[in-house]
Amino acid sequence: MLNTALDFTQELTLEDEKKTVLAQADEIKIYTPDDYMAAKSFWAQVRQLRAKVKETFQPLVDQAHRMHKDAISKRDEFDRPLEGAEKKIKITMEAYDREQARIRAEEEARLREIARKQAEEKRLEEAVALEKMGMNEQASAILDAPIKTVAPALPKQERQAGDPIFRTAWKYRITNPDLVPREYLTIDNTKIGGVVRALKDATNIPGVEAYTERI
Repeated sequence: MLNTALDFTQELTLEDEKKTVLAQADEIKIYTPDDYMAAKSFWAQVRQLRAKVKETFQPLVDQAHRMHKDAISKRDEFDRPLEGAEKKIKITMEAYDREQARIRAEEEARLREIARKQAEEKRLEEAVALEKMGMNEQASAILDAPIKTVAPALPKQERQAGDPIFRTAWKYRITNPDLVPREYLTIDNTKIGGVVRALKDATNIPGVEAYTERI
């Protein structure tokens, strides 16, 4: 169990030191060389206090970190196999859904063709009837008009409450890296940074300027 208790006196002392340092830091102004030396001395005091704070709290941090890692490991030990099973079932369901969609599309296409042929036969019958009555222009107009059919739509399986939720994820693959436009390319900052740190002012990378910063 995590022991969050610290020595009260030690924590109270750190709190007082922290308040004092923060108040003094707000008052730091540098106008002269002496001010600069005073600031440098005070900077060293702040570093010492930070080191003291880290030393005081590090055992508690380490303990919490170990407990956190152990808890995550235990959780994943139980959950990871279940996550795999869940994904496997969803993949199987998605494959079935795709197959049913293919079958449904084929059937809808077959029904559309039947409806088109029926509409074509009906149109021909109407045109022949008009021609028999001497209404040739009307017959030609019917034959020239586009065939209108009602596209059949077969029912889809309705989603029930608690069913898995599928989302459409658009992905991509690079087929020819040389054809990818420049605006879609990413500069390798890690690689450039490594070269700059190694070569320093001798860095010679086109389009890159090496410079220094005091931090």
